[in-house]
Amino acid sequence: MTGWGWAYMLFLSITWVVAVVVVTWAVVTVLRSGASSPDRGDARAARDILDERLAKGELDLEEYRNLRAAIDDPVSSGKRVPQG
Repeated sequence: MTGWGWAYMLFLSITWVVAVVVVTWAVVTVLRSGASSPDRGDARAARDILDERLAKGELDLEEYRNLRAAIDDPVSSGKRVPQG
């Protein structure tokens, strides 16, 4: 290689390495986002809110127990836990 050919090859090599790193980072970020499985931290926050509502008297004990069961195991209880 003569002239600037070596610099061009170096630039392309670095560009490909950066591209591979960016794509890898993007894939890992998407996979770790938890889209395929619910975050158990959300269930804990929901239980805390539920406990607070019971303490304030906004819920009676039966309603509290039903909602708590739905939060702890939404699949087997057959109830959909409202989001938001």
